Amino acid sequence: MDYYRPGTPTDNPFIESFDGSLRDECLNMHWFLSLDDARQKIESWRVD
Repeated sequence: MDYYRPGTPTDNPFIESFDGSLRDECLNMHWFLSLDDARQKIESWRVD
């Protein structure tokens, strides 16, 4: 725990990779008209 640096990308590469993919493949490609619209589009991306 002495060497743990909270908030650095190298501490959890799987989450950083997922966040990058979600941003590139889904969030940057769609306009969300409402929270329900966002949930539907993100769920569709997740299933795909």
